Amino acid sequence: MDPSIPSTAPISEPSVSSPILQEYTSNPFPLVIKSLAHLLSINGTSSLLAVLRFVSALILTVIAGVVAAIIFSVVHLAAPAFLILAVVYLAIIAMFISLYSAITAAGINDVAYSGKELFSQAVSKLLPVAGLTVLTGLIVAGGTLLLIVPGIIFGLWFSLAPAAMFAENLGIMASLKRSKELVSGHLWEMWGMLTASAILGSNGVLSFLVVPSGLAGRYRQLRDLKASGQPKPSVHWANYFLSLLALVLAVGWVAIVSSNGK
Repeated sequence: MDPSIPSTAPISEPSVSSPILQEYTSNPFPLVIKSLAHLLSINGTSSLLAVLRFVSALILTVIAGVVAAIIFSVVHLAAPAFLILAVVYLAIIAMFISLYSAITAAGINDVAYSGKELFSQAVSKLLPVAGLTVLTGLIVAGGTLLLIVPGIIFGLWFSLAPAAMFAENLGIMASLKRSKELVSGHLWEMWGMLTASAILGSNGVLSFLVVPSGLAGRYRQLRDLKASGQPKPSVHWANYFLSLLALVLAVGWVAIVSSNGK
Protein backbone atom coordinates (compact mmCIF):
# COMPACT_ATOMS: atom_id res chain seq x y z
CA MET A 1 0.00 0.00 0.00
CA ASP A 2 1.22 3.52 -0.80
CA PRO A 3 2.33 5.13 2.51
CA SER A 4 1.01 8.48 1.30
CA ILE A 5 -2.54 7.16 1.51
CA PRO A 6 -4.01 7.59 5.01
CA SER A 7 -4.82 4.35 6.78
CA THR A 8 -8.34 5.50 7.57
CA ALA A 9 -9.19 7.26 4.34
CA PRO A 10 -12.74 8.60 3.97
CA ILE A 11 -15.13 6.45 2.05
CA SER A 12 -14.66 6.57 -1.68
CA GLU A 13 -17.14 6.58 -4.51
CA PRO A 14 -18.64 3.14 -5.22
CA SER A 15 -16.80 1.08 -7.79
CA VAL A 16 -19.11 -0.04 -10.58
CA SER A 17 -17.04 -3.20 -11.04
CA SER A 18 -17.52 -4.33 -7.44
CA PRO A 19 -19.60 -7.54 -7.36
CA ILE A 20 -21.60 -6.44 -4.31
CA LEU A 21 -22.74 -3.21 -5.95
CA GLN A 22 -24.23 -4.54 -9.17
CA GLU A 23 -27.68 -4.86 -7.58
CA TYR A 24 -29.29 -4.53 -4.19
CA THR A 25 -29.47 -7.94 -2.51
CA SER A 26 -32.03 -8.26 0.26
CA ASN A 27 -31.53 -12.03 0.65
CA PRO A 28 -28.80 -12.23 3.34
CA PHE A 29 -27.19 -15.52 2.28
CA PRO A 30 -26.14 -14.48 -1.27
CA LEU A 31 -25.05 -11.11 0.13
CA VAL A 32 -22.76 -12.63 2.77
CA ILE A 33 -21.30 -15.24 0.41
CA LYS A 34 -20.67 -12.71 -2.37
CA SER A 35 -19.19 -10.22 0.12
CA LEU A 36 -16.91 -12.89 1.59
CA ALA A 37 -15.58 -13.75 -1.86
CA HIS A 38 -15.00 -10.05 -2.49
CA LEU A 39 -13.16 -9.55 0.80
CA LEU A 40 -10.99 -12.62 0.24
CA SER A 41 -10.03 -11.33 -3.20
CA ILE A 42 -8.62 -8.06 -1.81
CA ASN A 43 -7.65 -8.76 1.81
CA GLY A 44 -7.94 -12.50 2.43
CA THR A 45 -4.36 -13.33 3.39
CA SER A 46 -3.69 -10.01 5.13
CA SER A 47 -6.87 -10.41 7.22
CA LEU A 48 -5.75 -13.83 8.41
CA LEU A 49 -2.29 -12.45 9.25
CA ALA A 50 -3.93 -9.64 11.21
CA VAL A 51 -5.97 -12.23 13.10
CA LEU A 52 -2.76 -14.05 14.05
CA ARG A 53 -1.33 -10.78 15.37
CA PHE A 54 -4.51 -10.28 17.36
CA VAL A 55 -4.27 -13.76 18.90
CA SER A 56 -0.66 -13.08 19.92
CA ALA A 57 -1.58 -9.73 21.48
CA LEU A 58 -4.57 -11.34 23.18
CA ILE A 59 -2.42 -14.00 24.83
CA LEU A 60 0.10 -11.43 26.08
CA THR A 61 -2.68 -9.15 27.38
CA VAL A 62 -4.38 -11.97 29.28
CA ILE A 63 -1.10 -13.16 30.79
CA ALA A 64 -0.12 -9.64 31.89
CA GLY A 65 -3.56 -8.95 33.35
CA VAL A 66 -3.78 -12.23 35.24
CA VAL A 67 -0.26 -11.87 36.66
CA ALA A 68 -1.01 -8.31 37.84
CA ALA A 69 -4.31 -9.40 39.38
CA ILE A 70 -2.63 -12.29 41.21
CA ILE A 71 0.02 -9.97 42.62
CA PHE A 72 -2.62 -7.56 43.96
CA SER A 73 -4.64 -10.47 45.36
CA VAL A 74 -1.59 -11.83 47.19
CA VAL A 75 -1.09 -8.50 48.92
CA HIS A 76 -4.83 -8.42 49.74
CA LEU A 77 -5.84 -5.60 47.39
CA ALA A 78 -9.00 -7.07 45.90
CA ALA A 79 -10.34 -3.83 44.39
CA PRO A 80 -7.26 -3.14 42.19
CA ALA A 81 -7.19 -6.82 41.15
CA PHE A 82 -10.85 -6.67 40.06
CA LEU A 83 -10.26 -3.37 38.26
CA ILE A 84 -7.29 -4.81 36.35
CA LEU A 85 -9.30 -7.83 35.22
CA ALA A 86 -12.18 -5.55 34.15
CA VAL A 87 -9.81 -3.36 32.11
CA VAL A 88 -8.22 -6.43 30.49
CA TYR A 89 -11.68 -7.78 29.62
CA LEU A 90 -12.73 -4.46 28.06
CA ALA A 91 -9.41 -4.23 26.17
CA ILE A 92 -9.92 -7.72 24.71
CA ILE A 93 -13.47 -6.89 23.56
CA ALA A 94 -12.38 -3.53 22.13
CA MET A 95 -9.44 -5.10 20.28
CA PHE A 96 -11.69 -7.82 18.88
CA ILE A 97 -14.22 -5.26 17.63
CA SER A 98 -11.43 -3.00 16.32
CA LEU A 99 -9.90 -5.73 14.21
CA TYR A 100 -13.31 -6.84 12.97
CA SER A 101 -14.09 -3.25 12.02
CA ALA A 102 -10.73 -2.63 10.32
CA ILE A 103 -11.33 -5.69 8.13
CA THR A 104 -14.93 -4.57 7.50
CA ALA A 105 -13.81 -1.05 6.51
CA ALA A 106 -11.27 -2.48 4.07
CA GLY A 107 -14.13 -4.33 2.38
CA ILE A 108 -16.33 -1.23 2.42
CA ASN A 109 -13.70 1.04 0.91
CA ASP A 110 -12.32 -1.58 -1.49
CA VAL A 111 -8.74 -1.04 -0.29
CA ALA A 112 -6.05 -3.71 0.02
CA TYR A 113 -3.94 -3.62 3.19
CA SER A 114 -1.19 -5.79 4.62
CA GLY A 115 -1.83 -7.75 7.80
CA LYS A 116 0.40 -5.31 9.68
CA GLU A 117 -1.57 -2.30 8.39
CA LEU A 118 -4.91 -3.83 9.38
CA PHE A 119 -3.61 -4.62 12.85
CA SER A 120 -2.11 -1.12 13.21
CA GLN A 121 -5.44 0.46 12.27
CA ALA A 122 -7.19 -1.66 14.89
CA VAL A 123 -4.69 -0.61 17.58
CA SER A 124 -4.85 3.08 16.60
CA LYS A 125 -8.60 3.21 17.30
CA LEU A 126 -8.59 0.99 20.38
CA LEU A 127 -9.62 3.75 22.82
CA PRO A 128 -12.43 5.21 20.65
CA VAL A 129 -13.75 1.69 20.02
CA ALA A 130 -13.65 0.97 23.76
CA GLY A 131 -15.68 4.13 24.38
CA LEU A 132 -18.10 3.24 21.59
CA THR A 133 -18.47 -0.29 22.97
CA VAL A 134 -19.26 0.92 26.49
CA LEU A 135 -21.72 3.57 25.29
CA THR A 136 -23.50 1.19 22.91
CA GLY A 137 -23.66 -1.46 25.62
CA LEU A 138 -25.27 0.98 28.04
CA ILE A 139 -27.81 2.12 25.44
CA VAL A 140 -28.74 -1.45 24.48
CA ALA A 141 -28.88 -2.55 28.13
CA GLY A 142 -31.13 0.40 28.96
CA GLY A 143 -33.40 -0.46 26.04
CA THR A 144 -33.50 -4.12 27.05
CA LEU A 145 -34.84 -3.14 30.47
CA LEU A 146 -37.77 -1.54 28.62
CA LEU A 147 -39.44 -4.85 27.68
CA ILE A 148 -36.46 -6.12 25.58
CA VAL A 149 -37.72 -4.96 22.16
CA PRO A 150 -36.19 -1.44 22.40
CA GLY A 151 -32.85 -3.07 23.25
CA ILE A 152 -33.03 -5.17 20.08
CA ILE A 153 -33.88 -2.11 17.99
CA PHE A 154 -31.03 -0.08 19.52
CA GLY A 155 -28.60 -2.97 18.93
CA LEU A 156 -29.56 -3.15 15.26
CA TRP A 157 -29.50 0.62 14.82
CA PHE A 158 -25.94 0.84 16.09
CA SER A 159 -24.61 -2.43 14.65
CA LEU A 160 -22.74 -0.56 11.90
CA ALA A 161 -21.24 2.08 14.22
CA PRO A 162 -17.77 0.44 14.55
CA ALA A 163 -17.63 -0.03 10.77
CA ALA A 164 -18.59 3.62 10.25
CA MET A 165 -15.89 4.72 12.70
CA PHE A 166 -13.22 3.01 10.58
CA ALA A 167 -14.66 3.37 7.07
CA GLU A 168 -15.49 7.06 7.36
CA ASN A 169 -13.04 8.02 10.13
CA LEU A 170 -15.80 9.25 12.46
CA GLY A 171 -15.93 9.92 16.18
CA ILE A 172 -18.05 8.01 18.67
CA MET A 173 -21.28 10.03 18.43
CA ALA A 174 -20.96 10.54 14.68
CA SER A 175 -20.49 6.79 14.21
CA LEU A 176 -23.66 6.04 16.17
CA LYS A 177 -25.58 8.64 14.16
CA ARG A 178 -24.26 7.32 10.83
CA SER A 179 -25.15 3.73 11.72
CA LYS A 180 -28.69 4.66 12.71
CA GLU A 181 -29.04 6.68 9.50
CA LEU A 182 -28.06 3.68 7.37
CA VAL A 183 -30.00 1.00 9.23
CA SER A 184 -33.26 2.94 9.73
CA GLY A 185 -35.95 1.31 7.63
CA HIS A 186 -33.84 -1.85 7.21
CA LEU A 187 -33.98 -3.50 10.65
CA TRP A 188 -35.18 -6.87 9.33
CA GLU A 189 -32.41 -6.97 6.74
CA MET A 190 -29.74 -6.15 9.31
CA TRP A 191 -31.02 -8.80 11.70
CA GLY A 192 -31.27 -11.33 8.90
CA MET A 193 -27.74 -10.57 7.69
CA LEU A 194 -26.25 -10.89 11.18
CA THR A 195 -28.00 -14.22 11.73
CA ALA A 196 -26.94 -15.52 8.30
CA SER A 197 -23.34 -14.48 9.04
CA ALA A 198 -23.46 -16.28 12.39
CA ILE A 199 -24.74 -19.44 10.70
CA LEU A 200 -22.24 -19.37 7.82
CA GLY A 201 -19.37 -18.50 10.17
CA SER A 202 -20.25 -20.97 12.91
CA ASN A 203 -17.22 -23.11 12.09
CA GLY A 204 -14.29 -23.25 9.74
CA VAL A 205 -11.09 -21.30 9.20
CA LEU A 206 -12.90 -18.37 7.56
CA SER A 207 -15.32 -17.85 10.44
CA PHE A 208 -13.46 -14.72 11.57
CA LEU A 209 -14.04 -13.11 8.16
CA VAL A 210 -17.70 -13.99 7.57
CA VAL A 211 -19.27 -11.38 9.87
CA PRO A 212 -17.03 -8.52 8.62
CA SER A 213 -17.90 -9.57 5.07
CA GLY A 214 -21.62 -9.44 5.79
CA LEU A 215 -21.30 -6.08 7.54
CA ALA A 216 -19.25 -4.65 4.66
CA GLY A 217 -21.71 -5.87 2.04
CA ARG A 218 -24.78 -4.55 3.82
CA TYR A 219 -23.03 -1.26 4.69
CA ARG A 220 -22.12 -0.60 1.07
CA GLN A 221 -25.56 -1.46 -0.22
CA LEU A 222 -27.37 0.67 2.35
CA ARG A 223 -24.95 3.55 1.80
CA ASP A 224 -25.41 3.48 -1.97
CA LEU A 225 -29.17 2.99 -1.71
CA LYS A 226 -29.54 5.99 0.63
CA ALA A 227 -27.28 8.11 -1.59
CA SER A 228 -29.20 7.21 -4.75
CA GLY A 229 -32.56 8.27 -3.32
CA GLN A 230 -34.20 5.21 -4.87
CA PRO A 231 -37.20 3.61 -3.11
CA LYS A 232 -36.55 0.81 -0.63
CA PRO A 233 -36.58 -2.63 -2.33
CA SER A 234 -38.88 -5.31 -0.95
CA VAL A 235 -37.52 -7.31 1.98
CA HIS A 236 -36.67 -10.94 1.18
CA TRP A 237 -38.57 -13.50 3.28
CA ALA A 238 -35.30 -15.04 4.52
CA ASN A 239 -34.70 -11.95 6.66
CA TYR A 240 -37.97 -12.46 8.53
CA PHE A 241 -37.33 -16.18 8.95
CA LEU A 242 -33.77 -15.74 10.24
CA SER A 243 -34.76 -12.91 12.58
CA LEU A 244 -37.54 -14.99 14.13
CA LEU A 245 -35.21 -17.99 14.34
CA ALA A 246 -32.64 -15.91 16.21
CA LEU A 247 -35.34 -14.62 18.57
CA VAL A 248 -36.65 -18.12 19.30
CA LEU A 249 -33.14 -19.44 19.97
CA ALA A 250 -32.36 -16.49 22.24
CA VAL A 251 -35.57 -16.96 24.24
CA GLY A 252 -34.91 -20.70 24.47
CA TRP A 253 -31.37 -20.10 25.70
CA VAL A 254 -32.56 -17.65 28.36
CA ALA A 255 -35.22 -20.14 29.49
CA ILE A 256 -32.63 -22.94 29.79
CA VAL A 257 -30.20 -20.76 31.72
CA SER A 258 -32.97 -19.58 34.03
CA SER A 259 -34.18 -23.12 34.73
CA ASN A 260 -30.65 -24.34 35.47
CA GLY A 261 -30.14 -21.47 37.86
CA LYS A 262 -33.12 -22.43 40.02
